[in-house]
Amino acid sequence: MGRLHDAEDVAEALDRARSAGIHNLSVDLILGLPDTVERSFRSDLERVLSLDVPHISVYGLTVEPNTPLARQIREGRTDPPSDGRYRQEFLLGAERLASEGYVQYEISNFAWPGFESRHNQAYWSRRDYLGLGNGAHSFVGGVRWWNDRAWGRYRDAVREGRSAVSGWERPSPAQVRLEELWLGLRTDRGLDVLSLAGRPAELAGEWISRGLARSRNGRVRLTPRGWLLTDELAAELDGALEKGPRPPAVGGTLRPGNR
Repeated sequence: MGRLHDAEDVAEALDRARSAGIHNLSVDLILGLPDTVERSFRSDLERVLSLDVPHISVYGLTVEPNTPLARQIREGRTDPPSDGRYRQEFLLGAERLASEGYVQYEISNFAWPGFESRHNQAYWSRRDYLGLGNGAHSFVGGVRWWNDRAWGRYRDAVREGRSAVSGWERPSPAQVRLEELWLGLRTDRGLDVLSLAGRPAELAGEWISRGLARSRNGRVRLTPRGWLLTDELAAELDGALEKGPRPPAVGGTLRPGNR
């Protein structure tokens, strides 16, 4: 994978943090590597569990352009990540972590009760937040904007007292609804769908009967199997709530340094 660190480095970093009095720690684990990569997800998961941290994030691999892995795939030296491997490892991780007392409070995040990430929960509930640095995104008052990703241009804009924002958007009402559905389905809080009449409630019932969701306190929460289909289920529910053309978001792209 071309990483600059290994498992021993991770364990050493955690030991140093604990020696400094920091015990609220989190570890990231990547799943869904290419089949040609020799790796046992189960072994890596057990190693992470042995670190005894209160929070674990399990993310699917994203092949970013211009990375060594992207070049290997493009040149046919390795295969792209397979959906089958992703599904198998995701379900294994969800089951194993639950057996050790971790709560899957979001599709990719597991924590001991009381150690859920407040930082991430702000994103998932569409609360205001500010992002600092090149490429950072912010969201305030229903408007989303992002800074220039290029470090040199961002640095020069800040030094010269100019805005480093490169683009912005105000999602349309239809887009806001879809975001709320998608974000709600990603978390264990779920959505209040059963109180709705007609097709939305029927859909929720179908998900429950298929083992993709379960009902709790009048809300529908996806199961690990359902979380594998989050995008598809959110689109189904969005279509059931309202059909017809959707107005586009208001927004634009700014030249670097424009206010």
